[in-house]
Amino acid sequence: AFKHCVNMSELRSRYAAEQTVASTRTGEADTLLAGETQDALSAAERKRRESVRIWSVRVQSLFWVLLMGVAVVHTNFVYVLLEDRSVNRLFLNIGVVGATVNCAIFVYLMYVEPLLTKQRPLLDPTSPKMLLSTILSLGSFFCFCKGLWPVYGLLTPFILAVVLMGLFMGSNLVPFLFDFYADK
Repeated sequence: AFKHCVNMSELRSRYAAEQTVASTRTGEADTLLAGETQDALSAAERKRRESVRIWSVRVQSLFWVLLMGVAVVHTNFVYVLLEDRSVNRLFLNIGVVGATVNCAIFVYLMYVEPLLTKQRPLLDPTSPKMLLSTILSLGSFFCFCKGLWPVYGLLTPFILAVVLMGLFMGSNLVPFLFDFYADK
């Protein structure tokens, strides 16, 4: 199915293969004929696809942020974090420190480094920064679970997962980042 990619460079062939697979998944397989590559698509079509992708991400992000808001309001999450006596403060504070360091790494990798290098963020899963971030994320999550378990019990991991997804996806709704990534 991808014989037209054999004579191209490896990067170009991978990109064309990914685009063909992606278009097949969305039911647009007939738009890419056997000899066509990404270059054959019109600029308007590429712009439309990019616009659809961006709005899809924004809608999903908005869903998670709204779900996080519902979870925070219905569980009285802020009060529990700040004032509830049954919370295990040692583990909660360890989780807060780990999450703060992890957020600093995230902001650096996603926003500061790309601004300094004028390139899109390249998140290599084997880089030391990403490995540290992964370890801190898991450690913080388990510390938050241990700290909030006396209050929420078995619902603790689910509540935390919704809140964390809302926080992560909320970064897609920051307006000044739309222009920065659209230019790249």
